[in-house]
Amino acid sequence: MFNTGELWTKMLFWRSKNYLMGAGSPAGSDTDVSPMGIVQGHAYSILDVTTIDSHNLVQLRNPWGDDTEWKGAWGDKSDMWNERRKKSAYERTKQHTGRVEEIGKADGIFWMSFNDFYRNFD
Repeated sequence: MFNTGELWTKMLFWRSKNYLMGAGSPAGSDTDVSPMGIVQGHAYSILDVTTIDSHNLVQLRNPWGDDTEWKGAWGDKSDMWNERRKKSAYERTKQHTGRVEEIGKADGIFWMSFNDFYRNFD
């Protein structure tokens, strides 16, 4: 389903219909955090899916709402973000949800590539 693009297409459709989406990290104790910042055995909310500059991205929220966040590409501290991309993500979030969030804030909300999402969540 991943290789065909079917999952990405479904997630875009579900987002367009405002469905609630979530994802679970691999089994483990919720005191275990991967080196990349994913809490094991934990449920995450999927807040958004979008494409920015031909990169398919997923926005997630750690329910703890703390600074335990994805540390890889597209994470809050990633050099993938430039000012134009940050503004695009900010405007999209504000338009679709009314939330005002800034990339880099230790709030448990982060972006990651769809490929990384697929590798890190069940």
